[in-house]
Amino acid sequence: MSAPSCFQHPDVTSTTRCGGCSQPLCAACAVFEGGRDRCQSCVARYWRARKLQTGVFTVAGVAVLALGVAYLVGVFPQGRKVPENGFDYGPKAVLVQKLREELAEQPCDRTKAVQYLQTLFSAEDLHGSIRFADDFTARCGKFAQLRSITYSAHTRLNEFDLAVQDATELIESAPGNAGHWIWRGMAHEAREKSELALADFEQAFRLKPEEFQVANQLASAYERQHRTCDTHLVLLEHTQANPAEAGRVQLTSWLEGLARGSKCIFGKGSAVVPVARAGVRWVEPLVEGKARGRFILDTRASTVTLSQGFAERLGLKLEGTPTVPLHTADGTVQAHVTRVQSIELQGARAENVEVVVTSSLPEGAEGVLGLGFLARFEMKLDARAGRLELSERTWLEREAR
Repeated sequence: MSAPSCFQHPDVTSTTRCGGCSQPLCAACAVFEGGRDRCQSCVARYWRARKLQTGVFTVAGVAVLALGVAYLVGVFPQGRKVPENGFDYGPKAVLVQKLREELAEQPCDRTKAVQYLQTLFSAEDLHGSIRFADDFTARCGKFAQLRSITYSAHTRLNEFDLAVQDATELIESAPGNAGHWIWRGMAHEAREKSELALADFEQAFRLKPEEFQVANQLASAYERQHRTCDTHLVLLEHTQANPAEAGRVQLTSWLEGLARGSKCIFGKGSAVVPVARAGVRWVEPLVEGKARGRFILDTRASTVTLSQGFAERLGLKLEGTPTVPLHTADGTVQAHVTRVQSIELQGARAENVEVVVTSSLPEGAEGVLGLGFLARFEMKLDARAGRLELSERTWLEREAR
């Protein structure tokens, strides 16, 4: 849907609306006054109202005025003015006024816009922050960096539907940023939309399985849904992606608690697979007992990925399955998410494994064998010997006893 025409210039598309009468305005007609865009008539009415308020204030009493002057001298020293929108910016008032004047001269200066918005937010003018960001967007087009600030303002105001919109804009601008998916998931949770939150946390984990805060959000979401085995597997994948995390007390305690009495079956059997000592490492797993593919072994990738062609060989039905943005060397592509009954690598077998199906894989690769399979086993990659060892996680049984 296209923007309406400016009400004063019908042949020009509007870029904003008047904050007084809501008439659509083009950039030439919009005057930034009192914290928002206004038409010339509303600017005049705004200043008439300001003068009227000043007159009433004067008649109200000299004593009150004297007290007010004393207060303003303390709060706004060195000739600082009372903010036009009535908000008390305290020691930040001078900077607010300076940035406001600079933006009046260069209304679409993004650097100044961010600085101004950050200043409003840090001064606790949450509503003013949001109004400015919306006005700037209407006037100058989308600028996702502003939405990281309005997201915080909306969440502080418990406006979680609007926070979801902010996070969505951030995701659209940078789909490979796991933090943006976490932000939207948290806003969904605040709206009590647990399934939407879970989907966002899962996508964040696909992007950054090595980051504890990402793993923590997803594992906690699974735990709230009493999905103990999924909780456990996320933490195992995380420690495989980031071995340095294995010593984290919080993580160790969490894993030990999950292991006690656990009936989760992650992977069965064992394997000793020869791999290249350096460079790309290739393996040939058997998927669903039907087809063996040429896969890249990637101990940092969170998921198992299949090529479109290999998925077709398996006869996987992708219609109606959810899609997620997949970050690749060629950019971001949409990929289907589904599950396969089993994956086997020599004698190591895992069942009910999530896979992502894409047409964007390196030449010659039919898949990527990631942590969705590997973390189900005790794994040892000996690069010097050119050997990958997988064995059952027997320590889980020991902990359970």
